[in-house]
Amino acid sequence: MRTALLIGVLGLLAGCDVLSWFQPPVVYVQTATLEGVIFSAEEAASQRIGRYGTEPDGGYWTPSRADVLDLEAGLADFLTENQFEFVRNPIADDLPGYRRQYVGFVLDGRWVIYASFFCEWFDDPHWRTRFFQILDGGDCFFQLLYDVEARRYFDLMVNGEA
Repeated sequence: MRTALLIGVLGLLAGCDVLSWFQPPVVYVQTATLEGVIFSAEEAASQRIGRYGTEPDGGYWTPSRADVLDLEAGLADFLTENQFEFVRNPIADDLPGYRRQYVGFVLDGRWVIYASFFCEWFDDPHWRTRFFQILDGGDCFFQLLYDVEARRYFDLMVNGEA
């Protein structure tokens, strides 16, 4: 603890942005019904994470835990309303069995969260640190965008099956 405090004080004296040293690249989020990671703006930029392979047009931002929980609050209802997109119906009942990755970026002037979902059986050990863009796999993989200010979901994309 003393070492971290000393580094912080020395960094402040040197004019460095000490807080950025301690910001993790991802933040793990877990509740009784979800398991996921929030990618920091810096990590999202370094991995060039974008919606379906395209980069955002207004930069990245880091969603808070509260932003993610707001997204999750209405997710089951949104998916139930759009269940025709999924092979397995109703997908909303299976949500606790999906892991999540969240990225914040600005798109057309709106602060959005790009949320990517994948089945628990897809157990790549790097899912907590690398953003995955899977192009197949059926409804075990789906993505959507969430407008934080409007609290609106859009651009639901469910992967196809080969």
